[in-house]
Amino acid sequence: MDFKHSAKDPVTPSIVTPDLDVQASLSITENLEAGFINVNGNFTGDAFPSTEAFITDQSGTRLLLGAHKERGGLGSLFFENKRSTFNVNMRINIDGKGNFTGVVYDGKSYTLEAWDKYIQSNFNQK
Repeated sequence: MDFKHSAKDPVTPSIVTPDLDVQASLSITENLEAGFINVNGNFTGDAFPSTEAFITDQSGTRLLLGAHKERGGLGSLFFENKRSTFNVNMRINIDGKGNFTGVVYDGKSYTLEAWDKYIQSNFNQK
């Protein structure tokens, strides 16, 4: 699936504030018998402000797909930018009810909490 959204900062005057743009192209496949969901794709857009994306399971548990720490400033918002922000290539383990139980990324297994900490630590290093 491909999607995009644009928004404006509600605090600044609309006429002088450029759109905040984010686009994504994602492939999500599930294997219920084996108990996993594969999520692959990429996010692009403005380098500013910071961006994050998450997925939610049947019980409402949120899991970060990725995050991008802002670079630049207001000037990087002009036009519909397609700067690479982050890529997604992960396997989410699920139980029989479709609830997330863990993540496999780059051959390593993570608990849900450890995965969110991993994404947050990478975000803070950029």
